[in-house]
Amino acid sequence: MGLVPEPLITKTGGHPDQLSTAEWGLDRYRVLALEKHLDPELPADLRRAVLEELITKCTIVATGAGRHKNQALFAHYTQKVKSYRKMLLARS
Repeated sequence: MGLVPEPLITKTGGHPDQLSTAEWGLDRYRVLALEKHLDPELPADLRRAVLEELITKCTIVATGAGRHKNQALFAHYTQKVKSYRKMLLARS
């Protein structure tokens, strides 16, 4: 998997046929995929980009869990956000 630093597409959401409504937990799979690429040997700029995207995706999952009153999932992904923010600050 490669990481391109500039946006190449504009995404929109809220359509009835969008994949995230058909597949439950899609953002969790995105988090797992990003976590696999969080290698200490990754160049600093790419590592920062992965951490920033992990923070975004984990926030999305935590927000959804909070809305659905899933406290365990909310706590788990909120902790991930804190951890990734700490890692991001440590590298700055």
